[in-house]
Amino acid sequence: MSTGELQTELGRTLESQLRSLGYCVRTGPDRDADGQTLRAWAPSPLVAMLARKLPTSTAIDLGCGGGRDAVFLAARSWKLTAVDSLSDCVERGRGLEESVPVLHPIEWICTDVRGEFAVPSAKVFLFIRFFDAGVWARLAESAEPGAIVAVQTFSERHRAATGHPRSERTVWLSTTSDFGWHVRYSREKGPFQYRILQKPGADDVNSVAHS
Repeated sequence: MSTGELQTELGRTLESQLRSLGYCVRTGPDRDADGQTLRAWAPSPLVAMLARKLPTSTAIDLGCGGGRDAVFLAARSWKLTAVDSLSDCVERGRGLEESVPVLHPIEWICTDVRGEFAVPSAKVFLFIRFFDAGVWARLAESAEPGAIVAVQTFSERHRAATGHPRSERTVWLSTTSDFGWHVRYSREKGPFQYRILQKPGADDVNSVAHS
């Protein structure tokens, strides 16, 4: 095998591994359908759906990790607060934000949302590759009517097959309560499950349910 063929094969293997972990790997054009510049990173498909279906709004990214979902929305004029317990994740997020023009600077907070952290008010809440049943229970009670929650977490089926993640609190189980919220979208794909829920209220929007 030549060096070029080896590089191509390694690239395909890496792409396959990244996709299996839920990453979106870009290999196409430089701009998306809305004319936005595409980059080497991409958000959760659930977050991309919200950006397509909802008007610009306020959002809290709970367990933001490296910040790509928060930065993606901020680049589309959303107002974001991004929270993570790991300082290196918050710093990576800040660095990513510096590489993208945003209208409203992201508020980065380094704290553990599973503690006494009071989740700020917002229209949209993200649990992307992070979920905690206790935080969801608090948020379900405190969020305003019409609020939307987007969840991407490992599926119950995946946990049963692999033993990962170890804590069932981090998985949306079949027994997890929706606390009377409307389920606008629900899908399982690969190791992940995707859900969009909305608290009953005057600002209900059914359009989120259609990808």
